[in-house]
Amino acid sequence: MSGTKNTDLLQRDFIDMLKATGSLKNKAIEHALQSTPRHLFVDRIHALGNRKGLIEVDPKCPTSSQLERIYSDEALLSHLNPPSSTSQPSLVVHMLDILSVRAGHRVFEIGAGTGWNAALLAHLAQSDVTRRARRHLKRQGTKNARVITGDASKGYAKEAPFDRLITTVTCPTLFPAWWEQLSPKGIMVLTLNDFPGESQCLMLKLQKRKDHLSGKVISLPGFMLFTGKHGMTLQWDQARKLVEEFAEKRPAAKERASWADILDGRGSWTLRRDLAFFAQLQGLTVIPMQNAFVLTTPYTKIT
Repeated sequence: MSGTKNTDLLQRDFIDMLKATGSLKNKAIEHALQSTPRHLFVDRIHALGNRKGLIEVDPKCPTSSQLERIYSDEALLSHLNPPSSTSQPSLVVHMLDILSVRAGHRVFEIGAGTGWNAALLAHLAQSDVTRRARRHLKRQGTKNARVITGDASKGYAKEAPFDRLITTVTCPTLFPAWWEQLSPKGIMVLTLNDFPGESQCLMLKLQKRKDHLSGKVISLPGFMLFTGKHGMTLQWDQARKLVEEFAEKRPAAKERASWADILDGRGSWTLRRDLAFFAQLQGLTVIPMQNAFVLTTPYTKIT
């Protein structure tokens, strides 16, 4: 079997797998996947575990074993310092689905990664997203996506407003510029973490109303860290150490987001981020009562 036929077959199986698991339900996203081969955006894989090491990949001619890994439902670590990756495909298509990108939309993505997600967004929008991502997009022939190097917390006012905004890194907050640069009725998919160095986050779908954002919690996925002035500029070993420390002990309250610190009735730590986040927006706090949570004002005494 020739390389091209082998790649085409793996890509078809890849799409069928995402459909069979219920991750891929949108025809437009399916077409975007068909037109945006994932292997063109993978030129290196940092393997972890027993087979630890750097795997160099030729995107034009990957080996059979590399293709099998690329066309699996696996996040692929592409860079260690700071950590960066091409995200898990089932999570990518799920986020694209809830983002609801349409032709003509202007989309702002925070977190370039390898550029694969930007290429998918560009295909869906057919309209306007650092070095590695640019190279991969050029190889793919994607012309309506731009990669910007800068402080993402400031957005990109030059090209605003945006119809859609998506973050593919764990963000410490919703920065004011993102709200300001989102079009009226625009949709934002935000991955919000609650502790410095934590990769698990709260994924929210939010829509801009006249003077506020409304939406819902989607899931608790994991992403690479937001870096730079408002994030963490970490080496891989530092990030791993932080995660290990986080798992061993409960972080001090001052280190956590104010909406994330909840204890359940048994005294163990439960991360009910969804409930706590929206409770705080309403000026409420969450108090555990045996097998339930009670929403109350900050100064109400429960007896």
